[in-house]
Amino acid sequence: MALPQTQRKLRTMALVKPNGVLRGTRQLNQSDRQVEHRKMRQTWMQTFAGFAILNAMLAGAFWYFGALSILGIFGGIWITVILIAWFFSAKITPMAVQAYAADPSTEYGAAAIRCADRAWEQLTAHVRENYGERVVSLMKRPPVMLAPNKHANAFCTGRGWRNSVIVIFEGAFLSGMTEDEIVAVLGHELGHFFHLDVFMQTVASVLGAILSLTIAGAAKKFVQPLFARLPRWLRWLSFLSNIALLFSLRVTGTLLKVVQMFISRAREASADAFGAEITDDPCALARALKKLVAYETKLAKQEALEAERARLQDPVKYHARETARICEEAVLDALGIMLFIDTLQTVKHAAGEKRQPSWLGAWWERLMENHPPIEERCKWLELAAGHACPCPGVDDARG
Repeated sequence: MALPQTQRKLRTMALVKPNGVLRGTRQLNQSDRQVEHRKMRQTWMQTFAGFAILNAMLAGAFWYFGALSILGIFGGIWITVILIAWFFSAKITPMAVQAYAADPSTEYGAAAIRCADRAWEQLTAHVRENYGERVVSLMKRPPVMLAPNKHANAFCTGRGWRNSVIVIFEGAFLSGMTEDEIVAVLGHELGHFFHLDVFMQTVASVLGAILSLTIAGAAKKFVQPLFARLPRWLRWLSFLSNIALLFSLRVTGTLLKVVQMFISRAREASADAFGAEITDDPCALARALKKLVAYETKLAKQEALEAERARLQDPVKYHARETARICEEAVLDALGIMLFIDTLQTVKHAAGEKRQPSWLGAWWERLMENHPPIEERCKWLELAAGHACPCPGVDDARG
C-alpha cells in the first residue's frame, strides 16, 4: 500500500520481502518512490525521440536521393559486421577484454559470484513483483566472468537471457568499492540488459550505417557528373569529388554520433533509475560512481608516472607498454559505444572539469559523451534517495 504523501517511514526491504532478498534501506515516501519511475519514463521518451530523429534523417535521405544508393558490397559488409557483433556479443566481448570464468576458490572470483548472485536476486524479485512469475521463468542467470583489467567497471551483454554474460573488471575490487556498491553497479548493468539497450544501440548503428551509405551514394551520384561536364583541361579537378564524398561522410558521421550519444545518455540515466529501483539503495550507486572517478583519476596519474619512468630507463619497453595501452583504450572506446562502458568517459570528464573549456567547447563535449556527467548522475541519485549520499574519503579528498 502506498505511503501517505506527508508521512515518512523507514522501510527495510529485507524485512518486508518474503523471499528474504537483501536490499538497501532508505528514508522513503511516495514522492521519493516515484522519482525512479519518472526518470525511466523520461529516458524512454528521449530514446524514442533519438530513434525518431534517426528515422526522419533516413527517410529524408531515401526520399531525396533514392534507396538504390545504399546498395553495394561495402554497405552489406558494414551492416553484417554490426549484426554479427551483436549476435555473438556474449562471446566476442569477453574475448576482447580477455575475461575468464570466475573461480569461487579465489578471492576475486568468490566476491564476483556473491555480488552477481545478490544483483540477480534483486532483479528477479523486482520482475516477479512487477511483471509476474511468467516473465521470471523466461529469465536465466548469466554466467559470471572476470576481466584481468585494472580499470573499475562491469557490464552485462548478450542477445538474450539464454545467451548472455556478466563481466566484472578486477579493478572494481581494487577501487575501494564495497560489495553493496558493486552490486549497485551490477544492478545498473542488468538494467541495460533487461531494457535491451545493447540491441537498441545495434539498431541505431545499423540505421546510421544505412544513412551514411545513402549520403555517400548521393554525393557520388550528384557531384561527380558536375566534374564530368568540365572542359577536358579542367578534368583533373575531379579529385575534388572524392573530397566532397569524404566530407559528406564526415559530416554525416558526426551528426549520427550526436544522435547516438543522445540515445546512449538516455539509456544510462534509465539504467541508473532501474538500478536504484531494484536495489532500493540509490546511494550505493552514487558512492560507486564517486569512487570510480577517484580511482580512475589516481590510476591515470600512476600510469603517467610509470610511463615516464619507463621512458627514461628502457625506451623499448616504454614503447611496448604504450602500444598495449593504446590498444586497450581503443578496445574500451569501442565497447563504450556498444556496451555502455564509461571508464574512459569518467576520466576524460573529470579532466574536462578541471580544464573548464569555453561554453561552446563544453557544449560540444557534452553532445559527444555517451554518459551523463558523473556529478549530474550523483545529484539525481541523491534526489531519488531523498537525502545526500556522502562518500567518506572521496568527498573529503575532493573538498
